Amino acid sequence: MSSIAARTYLTPEEYLAFERKATLSLRDIYNSVEIKYKQDLRKITKLRPQCGFLTALITELRKS
Repeated sequence: MSSIAARTYLTPEEYLAFERKATLSLRDIYNSVEIKYKQDLRKITKLRPQCGFLTALITELRKS
């Protein structure tokens, strides 16, 4: 669901809950991946720096 669609069909409170849940889900995914595959993630980001999405996700979640 795009942000525009979410804002169109959800109340502001529902949208904020949806946004929070999506953020927590991404953080959970990142944490489980980091714990299980920490060494592999380092290899991936070193060998494939063009994988910008994964690197950006890791960077953003580390900031929060």
